[in-house]
Amino acid sequence: TCHAGFSPPFTKAIMTSPNPNKLLQVKLDMYLAPPSELGFRAMAAFICNDLGDYAGLSPAANPALLAQNGRLILGHICAITFAQAKTGLYHYLGALSPRAPETPQGHYRSVIVAHKNSAIQSMSDIDPARHQIAVNEIGSFSGQIILSHMLLSHGALAFPHQTLTGGHALSAKAVAEGRADLTALDEISYALIKRNDPKTAKNLRVIGHSAPHPGLAFVTSEHTDTATLAILRARLLGFFETQSGQALAQVLDIRGATYIDPAAYKPLCNL
Repeated sequence: TCHAGFSPPFTKAIMTSPNPNKLLQVKLDMYLAPPSELGFRAMAAFICNDLGDYAGLSPAANPALLAQNGRLILGHICAITFAQAKTGLYHYLGALSPRAPETPQGHYRSVIVAHKNSAIQSMSDIDPARHQIAVNEIGSFSGQIILSHMLLSHGALAFPHQTLTGGHALSAKAVAEGRADLTALDEISYALIKRNDPKTAKNLRVIGHSAPHPGLAFVTSEHTDTATLAILRARLLGFFETQSGQALAQVLDIRGATYIDPAAYKPLCNL
């Protein structure tokens, strides 16, 4: 997965008619942190508020299982998770668009960072056989696979010297505190780290960026009907025209959300 690692997953359960016994869920935990929580709660309300009565917060659940059972109304999942999912498990809704002009809409880059006082000044200074690399999670596209491809020319699931941290925010802290030499951060997570943990961010220096790849995917279950699917897609894009959406965009340093061709995700499986 690609969890940013700021806080436990955020899920919101809703009851929908005409089947009030079927509990549906909104899962928006990928970029959840204190500065972004209100924005994601507002997103859930804006997109789903007339689909039924809110039933409060619920424990984290596997989005694939929720989608298979027809219970996932709105989710946010890693790009590689979407790319590798069985055909038809999810309907694609869109992706966030970072503000950086170098990043196409609906895509994101990995930001490679080292300690601000490190001798590592550029990507060419990195020696995977010697340097300790902080990795958020095994199989993370932004935190491991992309960096492995950049350094080793293939998508290995392990570096010779790596520290597993459990989240991008924790990887950044490991580098800032000198427990690792470098890490790769999803650029939206990096923007959130700079806002949520400036003490850590000020001890980091950007030494490179990956090529852009399709962003974390907003999805709904394959069982979501066509009319509701159209509403979800329109509201996801429209949310960022609202005051709450613009505030969230400011926190995440994004332009908003956009719909890209879901087929653009499939090549990620080849990295």
